[in-house]
Amino acid sequence: INAEYMGHFLSVYFFSSMLYLLFFFLFVVSNAVPPHRAELVEHEITVKVFMDIQIGGRDVGRMVFGLYGNIVPKTVENFRALCTHAKGYGYRGSSFYQVVPNFVAAGGRVKHKFTEGKKDMESIYGAAFEDENFIVKHNRRGILSMANYGRDQNGSEFFITFFYLPHLDGKHVAFGELLEGASVLRKIEVVKTEQQHPIEDVIIKNSGQ
Repeated sequence: INAEYMGHFLSVYFFSSMLYLLFFFLFVVSNAVPPHRAELVEHEITVKVFMDIQIGGRDVGRMVFGLYGNIVPKTVENFRALCTHAKGYGYRGSSFYQVVPNFVAAGGRVKHKFTEGKKDMESIYGAAFEDENFIVKHNRRGILSMANYGRDQNGSEFFITFFYLPHLDGKHVAFGELLEGASVLRKIEVVKTEQQHPIEDVIIKNSGQ
């Protein structure tokens, strides 16, 4: 094999390798990062609420959430009333019972009355209420959304996203976003868990508006 042929072969091989790496990089990026900024719609915030968090008995800070009352008013009022204990019960003293890194932190099992044996389904409207709509997308970290037991089964439970989770769109009603306390959310995300349950209690010490 002469030197000229070998040089040509190496040039083609190098170019093909670079092209392959470029396509691989574009594939990974397009499937692993949130959508283009143009797709991240900014929704009007009508209500702000807060939660003061303890981990293992230690105060770690406050999270402030903005709620989209013009889009999902019934869902927002349920969450607001549970934060303020307007009905005499709510989130104070409850825990984040499930933490899955790069997925969600779930909480909101309120202590009130039992409905068919499930105290964690209680909303301010009764046992459960319907899905209002799925306008708000789970398109970034810090989206606040309703946990449920199936379609139209919203109660008091909620979750906060740790990542872009489009597969939850159309299944869970998102209704707000984290405005302040990103470092607190990070502390929740990195707690040690056993089968997705925090080993140290992650408690909502106080909440309100």
